[in-house]
Amino acid sequence: MDKFILTVSCPSTRGIVAALSGYLAEQGCNIIDSSQFDDLQTGLFFMRISFISEQGVGRAALQEGLKPIAAKFAMETALHDQAERTKVLLMVSRFGHCLNCRSTSSASSPTTSTTRRWSSTMTSRSTASR
Repeated sequence: MDKFILTVSCPSTRGIVAALSGYLAEQGCNIIDSSQFDDLQTGLFFMRISFISEQGVGRAALQEGLKPIAAKFAMETALHDQAERTKVLLMVSRFGHCLNCRSTSSASSPTTSTTRRWSSTMTSRSTASR
C-alpha cells in the first residue's frame, strides 16, 4: 500500500472537502489524517490530507484524476509520495539558535559531543567559504 500526502490551496467555497474525499474514496484510498484551515482575511482555503492507496492506484493516476477537481475549484495541488525522502536544510545564525544545542552539565553526553562536532564542522565550513 502506497502512502501519499495531498496539499491543496484555493479560494474558499463549499464542497471542497466533499469533492476531495469523494474522489479519494472512489480511487480506493483511505484517508488517515486530514487538516484544513480557512483564512477568513484572505478568503483562501488550505488542506493537507494523508492517505493510503489501498487498491494500488499510483501517483500519476491520482494526479491525473485530480485535474478536473483542481480546475473546478481553482486549486493549487501537490501530491507527495511518503516513501520519497524530502531534502531539508536547517540554517542558524548562531550556535545558541541550534535545535537541541543546550549545554548540559554532562560533558560526556553523546548528544552534547555530537552537537559539538557538528558545530565545529559547520563553523570551519562557514569560515572556509568566506
